[in-house]
Amino acid sequence: MKYIIALATSTLCALTPLAAKAQDQTIHLVVGYAPGGGVDAIARAVAQELGRALKRTVLIENRPGAGGSIAAQYVATSPPDGATLLFADTALLTGPHVLRKVSYDPQKSFAPVARIAELPLVLVANPSVPADAPKELIALVKAAPGKYAFGSAGVATMHHFGGALLNQAAGIDMTHIAYKGGAPAVQDLLGGQVPLAIASIPAVMQHIKSKRIKAIATLAPRRLASMPDVPAWAEVLPGFDATPSVFIVAPLGTPPAELNTLAAGLRTAVASKGVVDALESQGATATPLDAKALRAWMQSEEARWAALAKKTAITLD
Repeated sequence: MKYIIALATSTLCALTPLAAKAQDQTIHLVVGYAPGGGVDAIARAVAQELGRALKRTVLIENRPGAGGSIAAQYVATSPPDGATLLFADTALLTGPHVLRKVSYDPQKSFAPVARIAELPLVLVANPSVPADAPKELIALVKAAPGKYAFGSAGVATMHHFGGALLNQAAGIDMTHIAYKGGAPAVQDLLGGQVPLAIASIPAVMQHIKSKRIKAIATLAPRRLASMPDVPAWAEVLPGFDATPSVFIVAPLGTPPAELNTLAAGLRTAVASKGVVDALESQGATATPLDAKALRAWMQSEEARWAALAKKTAITLD
């Protein structure tokens, strides 16, 4: 009995410094995009509030490139001590299916922590397009397959995937035009060089309000509080949803106790005014999921986007 007590005591003493070290470490929240974008803005708000909740320093570390896969690989190979996290978006799940070389597995390389929010997209049109509603646009495009093109933020972005899914679900043929970012796509839409575009809400909201472009429908599964008068494609295409999400994962092998601590801090952070305001500014909707639910969501999302990438030959060199 004395031996058991002594062993337990020695084990506790050995673990205590490790736990204390984890609690003292600075957390690096890695973002796979350059500073200034919507994902980065939300990540910075989450980092600030997570730091307050955990009483730890949380720093943003931008590692842009290859659709977020550079950041993903960096986190996947980081020590699993809770000090390095990935502020991921849905591109983490599509990357292995559109890139030639990816050295991480979304399901096997990471431990889910929590989902933060959805960042809905919207299909917008130049005023010259003779359609104002989803059914009208479907009829218009069906009558002239390939005539109407939509601009996106780039090949294999969720904007591109959203258009491909819309083509499939509605039985239409919109031509895809890939831009180097969302801003040039919106500029060409405003100038009439491209008739349609799939864009993030902040990129087009002011132009919709000024009637320089018109919103046909969001790619979300339901109407958005930020755009209550704009229908969702799901209203005419039941079950339609092409909404990117942002979520946090850690390197596989991160201790459960540390994951639980991080998850608790994130619950507090997401409910804070700072994060709520950041989400609102990006047209985002808080849709928190715990680690177990996030794992199931990641599996189902990866499967459906992988199938679409294969069927429509979406690839990114």
